[in-house]
Amino acid sequence: MAPDSRVAVVSQRAGAEGVTNECRFRGTHTGPLRSPSGEIPPQVGALTRPLCLHNYFDTLTLLQQLGISQPPG
Repeated sequence: MAPDSRVAVVSQRAGAEGVTNECRFRGTHTGPLRSPSGEIPPQVGALTRPLCLHNYFDTLTLLQQLGISQPPG
């Protein structure tokens, strides 16, 4: 849909459970975009929209994928 899409972090908030990133999406809709009501044709110009992401870091899974740790059990 938007092959040139980019997400830029506007601000970050950290807490005990993880980090929340306030971001801005930008991209060009080259379409078509399939939706339940039919296809949406390509639009001229850039799309922008705000979004919020909650990130967490799963250290155990990372170590398992690297072969450093074994799954529990």
